[in-house]
Amino acid sequence: MSAYAEVIRTDQTHEPFDVLKLHSSVVQACCSVNAPAGDAHMTAENVCRSVLDWLVGKPIVTSRDIESVTSRTLERYHPDAAYMYANSEAML
Repeated sequence: MSAYAEVIRTDQTHEPFDVLKLHSSVVQACCSVNAPAGDAHMTAENVCRSVLDWLVGKPIVTSRDIESVTSRTLERYHPDAAYMYANSEAML
């Protein structure tokens, strides 16, 4: 899938929104807490759909905005994965 909005990253660079990148990061967060692969992909589909709905009408967003919306949405489906998603950089 292609860009729906331009994303301003924390280092101030810009890039088009990439739903596949978001999907992959949600799957990775789910798998990191031992969610079955099928559940991880289904959760990622639901989260991505919510983020895409949120993006409608927003030509420019920050990566932190996307992370926040993703975390809140993921919390509804898989709280442990949401924690991992939100804190993955801190754990490195």
